[in-house]
Amino acid sequence: MSQLELGCDKCRGKTPPVGARCKFCGRMGDPPPAHRCHARCCMVAVKPEMLMCKRHWFMVPLHIRRAVWDTYRQGQCDDKSPSREWHSAASAAIGYVAKQEGHGLTKSEAEALEFFSRESTDPRDHP
Repeated sequence: MSQLELGCDKCRGKTPPVGARCKFCGRMGDPPPAHRCHARCCMVAVKPEMLMCKRHWFMVPLHIRRAVWDTYRQGQCDDKSPSREWHSAASAAIGYVAKQEGHGLTKSEAEALEFFSRESTDPRDHP
């Protein structure tokens, strides 16, 4: 075994936190986790282009799902610069699922849900 596999006298081979490096021996922690579903407490890995896992995505009303896709820009996951409109639609989607699952809402989620509840004319979108 190499020194990096064993660690040093200071870290005694303990694994550093995810993505971190031991400041004494240089040993790396595990790589950061894959992109996850944005629904609260969901750990399902999804493609970076996807906001949520299939189960949570289809809980979201159709008009909000459409708004998320209509405001999505190819490459926004790479350059980390999604539009304000996409953020609003995503907040509404995340907030809607959170509300259905009994979680609290952030201020931006509550505001986005209020906006999108006025936008919808489909009675199926208003439980």
